[in-house]
Amino acid sequence: DSTRTAMVRKIEQAIEQGVPAFNHGNHAKCAEIYMTTVTSLAENQQIDCSVRSSMSALVTKAGKVHCKTTRAWMLRGGLDQAYDTLSN
Repeated sequence: DSTRTAMVRKIEQAIEQGVPAFNHGNHAKCAEIYMTTVTSLAENQQIDCSVRSSMSALVTKAGKVHCKTTRAWMLRGGLDQAYDTLSN
């Protein structure tokens, strides 16, 4: 449970940092913040394998997207999904 709580907090922190960056037009910075967190979730062996798997697939998919705005939104969707799974 402590790992889940820590990952939920990590997601919250990423969103707290990413939203202002995005809203100020720095979509690349937002995508970078989100990608760091999604990668961390994908690599964390202590969380549910379905979350790791979906985050790993998202890292690969988002890495192929060149539009920073689209990448930020894609990653945010994944973070929201992981948040829902880990916080319940």
